[in-house]
Amino acid sequence: MKAKVTPTSHPRVATVPHGWWLPETDGRAPNFFGIWEHNVNNLTSMGNQGTSGFGGTNYRCGLCRIRKIKD
Repeated sequence: MKAKVTPTSHPRVATVPHGWWLPETDGRAPNFFGIWEHNVNNLTSMGNQGTSGFGGTNYRCGLCRIRKIKD
C-alpha cells in the first residue's frame, strides 16, 4: 500500500481505512472489487486474531514497515 504523509498524522503512526475496496472494478470472483489488492486485512496473516472478541487483530493494530520510495 502507498502511505501519504500529512501535517495531522503522527510520524510514527500509519492508519488505513477499514474495508478499502474499489467499487468501480469487477465484483465477480475472483476479483471481488479489488479486495485482494486494496484491503488492509491483506497485511495480516490468517489466524492472527486477538482475544478482544471482535475477530480482528489485537486492538485493531499491528506493526508495519514504512519506507520511502524514489519518485
